[in-house]
Amino acid sequence: MKEFKLNQVSKIKTGFSVPENYFEDFAAKITPKLPPNKSSKTRVVSFYANKKHVFAFVAAVVVLALLIPLVLQSTTDNPAPPESITLENYIYYQSSLTQYDLIHGLDLQDLQQLTTSIALPLETQTLEETLLYNDNLENYLLE
Repeated sequence: MKEFKLNQVSKIKTGFSVPENYFEDFAAKITPKLPPNKSSKTRVVSFYANKKHVFAFVAAVVVLALLIPLVLQSTTDNPAPPESITLENYIYYQSSLTQYDLIHGLDLQDLQQLTTSIALPLETQTLEETLLYNDNLENYLLE
């Protein structure tokens, strides 16, 4: 490959030219067209004044970014507790657990609570009505 030297290659002309004495007459032509000098009332524009809005916007975004997870977490952490009837129906219809599995899963304290709640005194009239109008007496006797 041929070695290229910048100083030895002929220059390409741009096609632009500057008129003679252009820069010497330039100041004399432009000076009368300029407004009068108001050096005593120069306006100073602070860079910080324009950034106040930017700082406020950034601060608002940061506060929102921190508050959104807290609001979402507080609303999802405390769901309403399900009703006991709903739980009983779910266990009865959807679960493959038998009554024996439930009994073996209970500890001694749970069994004592069950016995105290079952041992409530029943009125004789309530007992008689239950036995009179219920057709499934065999279930009561077997359980």
